[in-house]
Amino acid sequence: MRRKKDIFPDNIKQGLAFAHRGLHDLGLGIAENSLPAFERACRYGFGIELDVRLSKEGTPHVFHDATLKRVCGIKKQLSELSDRDLRAVRLFSTDERIPTLAEMLDLIGGRVPLLVELKNDGNPKPFAKTVSAMLAEYKGFHLVQSFDPRLLREYSRRSPDTPCGLLATRLRENGEKIGRIIDFTLRNLMTGFIHRPDFIAFEYSKRARLSAFARRIIATRPELGWTIRTPEDFQAARRDGVIPIFEGFIPGETV
Repeated sequence: MRRKKDIFPDNIKQGLAFAHRGLHDLGLGIAENSLPAFERACRYGFGIELDVRLSKEGTPHVFHDATLKRVCGIKKQLSELSDRDLRAVRLFSTDERIPTLAEMLDLIGGRVPLLVELKNDGNPKPFAKTVSAMLAEYKGFHLVQSFDPRLLREYSRRSPDTPCGLLATRLRENGEKIGRIIDFTLRNLMTGFIHRPDFIAFEYSKRARLSAFARRIIATRPELGWTIRTPEDFQAARRDGVIPIFEGFIPGETV
């Protein structure tokens, strides 16, 4: 079996875990993918997982959903709105607005590792070009991940030294409206002909149902597990050799 490629520097990989969308807690008034959530993760020393989408002008913003309905109460696609429009909306009931990727990078300044998920709503080439150019100027350690192997291919062509990983799960079970063949191909990690990922990020709750083919792929690469919501699963992931992407608790305080 081919040996796993070590993509993490020695000073980073020990005890590494990523706070999912930052260390958010709405009970404390800290919204997901907000600057306070990212600052809080830094204070605790956790890596940060975040999501990037492009505005109407093509500016990278840190936001998970395709639409603003759940988080901001607005029935619009983020990609339909201008930068000015986005500055006017707020996250949940807080005073925080949707940060740009540039604002987020300036805040973190290399203090903790970043796991950047690319959420592509259109052509992967301009998306990869825009984000790779911005992250090329960032001095801190970071990884890029996506469900879209075409986007990873475009990104790797522009930033060959940045580790790029494939996100995977049973998408149809999660309500995604995609075809059965595409779902089968993605969840079984059968997209190596498009892009060979440096790591795999699999939905941890569905990991036990991995096919033999997918297990062979994962065995040759570092594995991240999302989204881990209990201290028990956090510890189980550690035992499995999986790097946790967690939310809803603070590891070390409750485990």
